[in-house]
Amino acid sequence: MYEINVTLESVVNAIKELSDVFSYSPGINLSELLLVGITAVYAISTIAICVFNYRSVSVAREQVANMRKTQDQSVKIQLFDKRYEIFSLLEKWFSNASVTFSNTEISAVTGQLMTPIEVFEMYVFYQDIAGTNKRLDNLEGLVRADMGNSAAASTLSEVSEMKSEVAKHCTQTILAICEEGNKINMLDLVFSSCNSEQIRKFTDAYVAMARDRSVNNLKNLEEAFSTLDYIQIGTVMRNQLKTMNIAKLQEGDE
Repeated sequence: MYEINVTLESVVNAIKELSDVFSYSPGINLSELLLVGITAVYAISTIAICVFNYRSVSVAREQVANMRKTQDQSVKIQLFDKRYEIFSLLEKWFSNASVTFSNTEISAVTGQLMTPIEVFEMYVFYQDIAGTNKRLDNLEGLVRADMGNSAAASTLSEVSEMKSEVAKHCTQTILAICEEGNKINMLDLVFSSCNSEQIRKFTDAYVAMARDRSVNNLKNLEEAFSTLDYIQIGTVMRNQLKTMNIAKLQEGDE
């Protein structure tokens, strides 16, 4: 192996010798040659920087496009979920109202035809609230009439707790119905070509009936239900849901 020793003096001498060689060569100027070399290096560097910048811009543009696509898909999915939730709630409410005014429900307790108010309570509150409270009142009256019994006080306390549970269940259900009504009334924001005025009249009557199961509120609900063109509204909602679902599946395949 050879050892190479390079000193500053040897480099200077080599440059001088190279300069002497070019000075004896006609038509060649060392300074011009160096200028050409420097210019060539600068040009190549500039081209390389431009190519690198172009690739960086392309990558950044592609990333932005992918982010926009992801955001668009996310918005579409959220819109589909909101539409489906509103559609499901409205369909449930319409079904409950339809059963309420069908006059075909038989009480499992009495075996008799249930009144519309009893049917509404059964399907909305999942129990006969009026009937349950009436039976609890009767039981409470019997217990109070027999207060000499040692178990009367304990039974009376249990009846009171059951009444509280029924009242609590009613309050929670009414709050949930009010929240569902607010969601349904946002229908015109996520669905197009739906008769939001008819739907809002129906939902307001439904909420009022849930809060107070009176004959007057029942009459208002029946009127709003009878004027609700649910076949047309349901068809419009289903078509828009179907279109969005197909588009979502196609984007997922891509």
